[in-house]
Amino acid sequence: MHQWVQQKELNNKNEQSVVIIILVATLFFRHFLRIVGYHISGHRHAPI
Repeated sequence: MHQWVQQKELNNKNEQSVVIIILVATLFFRHFLRIVGYHISGHRHAPI
């Protein structure tokens, strides 16, 4: 029973890690798109 509780806590930590990774990846992806879009536009427009 005790092992099952530890396993459940471990799963919760893994889920939290996945959420954090997704958030960070989303931020980096948006930043990357902003830079790429800025270069593609030929610096005519301000970055979004």
